[in-house]
Amino acid sequence: MRFFLLMIFWGFFSLLLESTWFSDFPTRLVHFDLIIVAVAAVSFYFEWRSALPVIISYGLLADVYSNAPFGMAIFSYLTIYLFIRTIISKISFQAGLALLFWVGVVSLLDKLFCSVVMFVSTGKMTVP
Repeated sequence: MRFFLLMIFWGFFSLLLESTWFSDFPTRLVHFDLIIVAVAAVSFYFEWRSALPVIISYGLLADVYSNAPFGMAIFSYLTIYLFIRTIISKISFQAGLALLFWVGVVSLLDKLFCSVVMFVSTGKMTVP
């Protein structure tokens, strides 16, 4: 229970940072998504029984916060979780640089997925 509460606190805290201090950093078009880092960490290190409730909660928090269609963050984070869990036996992620690389790949895949969903739903090309 403490793990779940700690992760939910991280979700609230990261959304608070994203919407206040990091809202225009480095530009208005590009922003940090700290929840992606947490989703990747939970996906790499925890089994599905403890990871899925946290990831779904992160998705609900992000969906309430964002202007995107409701459910996009949940689906995106679950897709990231499934992607990581399928490749985890084939990659090396214990080293610091390798983990940083895979978190970057996951972040880029998430932004690509969100861009495609926003293009299909609105007809406009947006940069998340």
